[in-house]
Amino acid sequence: THTPGFGMAVGQQHCSRCVIAVGVAACLLGIALVVIGAMGPPAVNDVLHEKLLEEVLLSESEGFKIWQNNTWDDAPPHWKTFTFYNYTSVRDFVEHGTTPVLGVEEVGPYAFRKYVVRFNRLVVNDSIYFQEYEYYKFDPEHSAPGVSPDDIIISPNVPFIGALDVMSHQFASHFVDQVLERIMAEVGIRMDHEVVFWNKTVHQLLFGCEDRLMAQLSKLLDLAHLPPVDPFFAGFNPNMTSLVEAAEKTKYNSVNTGLYQESKLLQFQQYQGEKNMNWAWPYPVGGTNGEQFGPNHKRSDVVYAWVAELQRNVEMVYYRDSEYEGIPTISVTNSDKLYASAEEYPPNAQFYQFGPTGVANITSIQPGNPPLFVSNPHFYMADPVYATNFPQFPPDPAKDTIELQIEPALGTVIRAHKVSQVNIQIVPVPKYFPKIPHIM
Repeated sequence: THTPGFGMAVGQQHCSRCVIAVGVAACLLGIALVVIGAMGPPAVNDVLHEKLLEEVLLSESEGFKIWQNNTWDDAPPHWKTFTFYNYTSVRDFVEHGTTPVLGVEEVGPYAFRKYVVRFNRLVVNDSIYFQEYEYYKFDPEHSAPGVSPDDIIISPNVPFIGALDVMSHQFASHFVDQVLERIMAEVGIRMDHEVVFWNKTVHQLLFGCEDRLMAQLSKLLDLAHLPPVDPFFAGFNPNMTSLVEAAEKTKYNSVNTGLYQESKLLQFQQYQGEKNMNWAWPYPVGGTNGEQFGPNHKRSDVVYAWVAELQRNVEMVYYRDSEYEGIPTISVTNSDKLYASAEEYPPNAQFYQFGPTGVANITSIQPGNPPLFVSNPHFYMADPVYATNFPQFPPDPAKDTIELQIEPALGTVIRAHKVSQVNIQIVPVPKYFPKIPHIM
């Protein structure tokens, strides 16, 4: 749980502007337009249905080839862009508890082209089982001018804050103090603002890095016969290096082919070998990855997207009528349920969302359990209490709203703007950081 009444954004992730399956959708729509002129509406539906099965559902189709491997040059591109909060005045915050937090700047965006290979595929009845190799390459053309993955960002030390949070709940304060004193002596640094915040490159924050504080903490806990912490920070967006690594580190996913029930096209049946996620009680895997929904989509339809970072099915509802390059689309966005507090939406108690509405608690699914929460960028649509510490970053609904544009006949998402912000809760440490405010 998090303490109600405080909000602090530490990192903003934009997973957006990814054009998905445009080639297939545009091809099919072109066929449909020709058929409309020649045959009239009744036959159009039959032809669209046949082409849908041929191009999107079947394993030899162009659509399926794109789904299984988008690494070839002409594949529809998929980008992730990241904007970071860089803390330029951490001493005042740590030593004096200064709020609102004014010494912060947004840096970025940093764009990365996303590549996915779905391999070791096995079709069983109406299911496809596969492993997934996902990797990213920096794309300067779609990034802010002059930025580089080697840029240094000053941000909260996520693994160290997480370790402090876990130890403070499990051990007596004097034991925690002794551990911290030993770590500082071994590493040779003082217990000051440079411990709570760290200087890391964009590449390290996204894709992981070793951390000497966590390495020393792991050794001490091991000597005390206590569960060690991982000295390696996995990063906010792990990047695999090869198919061999992916085969070793990932388990099988499975999705529905849609051959027998089109409305279930590409819906997850299993994620990383699990049919249920271990929240407060078993939570079933489902929804698609947000690139494809069932055909013949209507404004009144409610669809679900499986968001791996949240380990949840996100309910998507009608947002507005839209178009992409002349193609009429129906836009959907997440419903209010995602970020609702358990008080407003009781089923969210299974995700431990007991604070004010506006954030999704992902603490329990993170390595080391750092107190991490996800929200809309700039706390858009959240309880005002979260944004009070960052008045310099007002939300912009046009940029801070999730929007998936669905071509309704096929159910294909031809443009996706997926945005979220990662936040960490920081609390005072009585002996060393007594003036740090309870803040997120």
